[in-house]
Amino acid sequence: MTSKTLKVGLDTNCIISLFNAGEKDHKFMQIIERMHKEKQIELHVSLKVIDQLAPKGGSALEYANSLPNLPNYPVGFWIEQVGSWSTAAGTWDDAKSNHERCQKLGRLVKKNSDIRDKQIVIDCYCGGMDVFVTNDGDLCAAGPASRLKKELGFTVISPADFVRTYGR
Repeated sequence: MTSKTLKVGLDTNCIISLFNAGEKDHKFMQIIERMHKEKQIELHVSLKVIDQLAPKGGSALEYANSLPNLPNYPVGFWIEQVGSWSTAAGTWDDAKSNHERCQKLGRLVKKNSDIRDKQIVIDCYCGGMDVFVTNDGDLCAAGPASRLKKELGFTVISPADFVRTYGR
């Protein structure tokens, strides 16, 4: 019997950590990248992550562009969207459900969590990710992560905790 490969969404800050040796999560992101190269896990990114990396360009953006993209679900106001309608996933009913889900996320996570963070969480949820790796404490701290797990059924975790939990 073969086990299912763990599907992992990566947040912007984690990709930046992978390419910055001075970041506290650099060594954990190197392990996560090794696990991906060894096909122990599948890594995915939201177009919202790529959008956040685009202004600086460089290795982090190139890396993000090399990973499979999650479906791009519209969430929030028109001005907060990424991509074009041709990259949008789902239906108008999905957009309505995701808007409601985004409002609920605002109550589940810390108050500082911005719309882009919520959009990325929703893309991970709708894209069928098992885990979302972020070092954003508004999302991966024990309280918010526990509430997100209960509400959405997938794990939000820091790179260090990911390696401790899933590292082989």
